[in-house]
Amino acid sequence: MNKLIEQIIAIEDMAQEVMNEARTRQAALDETIRQIVDEKQKNIEDKVQAKEQKIRQLEQDIADEKIESAKINFERELKNMEEKYNQNKNIWVEQIFNNIINN
Repeated sequence: MNKLIEQIIAIEDMAQEVMNEARTRQAALDETIRQIVDEKQKNIEDKVQAKEQKIRQLEQDIADEKIESAKINFERELKNMEEKYNQNKNIWVEQIFNNIINN
C-alpha cells in the first residue's frame, strides 16, 4: 500500500513537472507571439507613416503646381490688361472727357 502511495506521489510530482514545463513553454510562446505581433504592428505603422508622408508630398506638389499655374495665369492676364490699357487709354480719356463735357 505504501508502495502504491509512493507511486501516486511520484506520478503527481511528474505531472507537476510536466505542467510546470508546459507553463514555461506557454509563457515563452506567449512572449514570442507578443514580440512578433509588436514587430508586425511597428512594420505596419512604419508603412502607414511612409505612405502618409508620400501622400502629403504629392498633395503639396499638386498644390505647388496649381499655385504656379495660377501665378502664370495672373501674370498673363495682368500683361493683357496692361496692353489693353496702353492701347485704349487715350480713347478712354477722350470718352470720359466728352461724357463730362456733354452732360
